[in-house]
Amino acid sequence: MASKATANTVTADVKEFAAKAESKAKLAYAKGSAVVNEAAEFTKGNADALVASGKIVAAGLQGLGKTTVADGKAAIATVKADVAAMKAVKSPTALVELQTKIVSRNVEQAFAIGAKNSKTLFKLFDSAFAPLTARADLAVSKFKKAA
Repeated sequence: MASKATANTVTADVKEFAAKAESKAKLAYAKGSAVVNEAAEFTKGNADALVASGKIVAAGLQGLGKTTVADGKAAIATVKADVAAMKAVKSPTALVELQTKIVSRNVEQAFAIGAKNSKTLFKLFDSAFAPLTARADLAVSKFKKAA
């Protein structure tokens, strides 16, 4: 009988060990699944932020292109007016004065357009990086919580 009692005890111990191992395995699987799901959601969020950033850049560059075309059309009209004014000049002195005015105006205009485009580009890139910056901040906060 002693050997039967020992066998029953060993069997009970093995069953208990197997039950605990199964329970721990299920818990580990659940935790692992949660981590994988969280990582997948985080990656999807990163991809969404990248897409949003790309859309902002595309829209901004399209607007900048339209502005550049409008500036180009205005420049063509200005050149036409300048040529007409040069045709009307009667003396070399008047031509030099006119050219001086034209050059001065064009330099000022070039600086104004450059400053406007620089400001627009800075705003565009600031807007474009906002979704990416938000994702980076989220990543830092998650790593801080994990640590």
